[in-house]
Amino acid sequence: DFRRVHIDEMGTTGYAANVIETYLDGFFKVIDVEAIRKANFNLVIDYASAATATVLPRILTKLGCGVVALNANLDESKMSISYEAFEVALHRLCLITEALGTTLGVKIDVGGECIFVVDNTGRSISGTDLFAAMAELVLSTNPGETIAIYDDQPYIFEEIAARHGGRVIRTKVDQQALMMASLERDVIMAGDGKGNFIFPDFHPAVDGLMAIAKLLEFLALQKRNLSDVITVLPSYYLARSKVYCLWEAKGTVIRKLRQQFEEESINSIEGLKIVSSNHEWVLILPSRDQPYISIIVEALSQAGADKLLAEYAQLIESLQPRTM
Repeated sequence: DFRRVHIDEMGTTGYAANVIETYLDGFFKVIDVEAIRKANFNLVIDYASAATATVLPRILTKLGCGVVALNANLDESKMSISYEAFEVALHRLCLITEALGTTLGVKIDVGGECIFVVDNTGRSISGTDLFAAMAELVLSTNPGETIAIYDDQPYIFEEIAARHGGRVIRTKVDQQALMMASLERDVIMAGDGKGNFIFPDFHPAVDGLMAIAKLLEFLALQKRNLSDVITVLPSYYLARSKVYCLWEAKGTVIRKLRQQFEEESINSIEGLKIVSSNHEWVLILPSRDQPYISIIVEALSQAGADKLLAEYAQLIESLQPRTM
């Protein structure tokens, strides 16, 4: 039961002026515009029929990029599409990028936050591979700096950081935690391995437009193709799965796992992480809002990761109380 607000207690609605211009002014202050212009990049951009089509073209024009635009007209009926439609669009982006021989193909989500990248050979780059490539580019350009990552990412990030005297901060698998970590001193980039990037020199929030510009900047400064960067990345082997678990059983399962593995090296940034070595670990992560537990595994081979995943999935199922 809430009291109605009196008319003299009502606030006012304010509207920010020149939002796009203000955004672009700050944007270009943290980008090496001349380096990108000199590289003469050609791109294929899928705007997803969203509002980024009103801003990103201005950025790419300023950066001197030639652009083949896909889905550049606003269409509110396409703000949400099925997984199958997304895969078709991504496959088309790969074909066009390869056929035209462009530097990159990029599909940006409707919110302008998440990017999906196709390299110069027409290959779709996974989220973790893209993040690792960005880490290599960022830290080789800025040795000794720090990046922030989710704790479910492979330990190749520590290897990449070590190559360049850098450091890695691991956070909860939560975007707010990543944003907070990006504010720490010396953090130059943060990411989640799913196509979301934060560059805190601009602002401590996910920004797909900035991620595209920074990727172009680093490729221009180092005179490299993305495919070449991907080639030199360390190998990693991950496996993921979800196991159904009743809400009321989650606490019991985690407690029993802690007891069972109390002699092991346990990391508890979030959930339960059982670490055998840098490249062999299991992260058990109860969902905050769904009745399941996520299992993320890294091992020395894909077969080893798949085997470990199956073992822990079976274990979690066996630890759930039978009476529930």
